[in-house]
Amino acid sequence: RICLLIFFYLAVIIFVVFIVILVFILIVVFIVILIIVFVFILIIVFVFILATTEIYTLSLHDALPIYYR
Repeated sequence: RICLLIFFYLAVIIFVVFIVILVFILIVVFIVILIIVFVFILIIVFVFILATTEIYTLSLHDALPIYYR
């Protein structure tokens, strides 16, 4: 009877440890996915939006006449 009780407690401890490890892995994966999405958004903003604005500004500057007085 004591052996069965010890086995039950060990099974509960192993199950709790397994759940804790699983939750930790899920949290780490979630944080990694958030970092990847954040970096991807930064790349989109800096490469496409700011580059387009820079090209548009340069095009306006090239198109404007310059008068020397």
